Amino acid sequence: RRSSDLRGRILFSGKDIRQFDLDFLRQNIALMPQEPFLFSGTIMDNIGMGRDVDMKKLESILEICCLEHTIGKMPRGLDTMVGERGVTLSGGQKQRIALARTLIQEKPVIILDDPISQVDTKTACAIISGIKTIVSTTTCIIISHRISALAPCDVIHILENGRILHSGTHEHLAQVDSFYGEAM
Repeated sequence: RRSSDLRGRILFSGKDIRQFDLDFLRQNIALMPQEPFLFSGTIMDNIGMGRDVDMKKLESILEICCLEHTIGKMPRGLDTMVGERGVTLSGGQKQRIALARTLIQEKPVIILDDPISQVDTKTACAIISGIKTIVSTTTCIIISHRISALAPCDVIHILENGRILHSGTHEHLAQVDSFYGEAM
């Protein structure tokens, strides 16, 4: 198809997503919103969301999200209670717990809206590196202002006012897009 035929459409397995039942999309897409929301309950409640979680898989996800040491320092570990909206946690801790909740779901499409905005640069790099190791069989969409979050991506789209200005790899965009190159 010509690219103009696809303008304004989102395809899932080659079909317009509007052709799919909403329940099907919910079963196949995991979303981490920019503002993480935590429920009143334990850290484990917030990650597992009532589902049985394989502990070996959970350990791997906690490591990817740089949470293993943080949770290890908490008085009750995964059973530590967090207040409504995670009031007992820092912004970075809430964000990493929300990320763990998203990654543990193992959906074919993962959308991460600014997943590292509230963590330091070193932690952000470790998280992005970890995410890259587990998304080889999924489509992972990362929305971010941090170039370090985008650099490992296969394709990066630069948006302005809802339009794609440039697309390409990190190396390509560093050469052709002045905004991207200056932000590095």
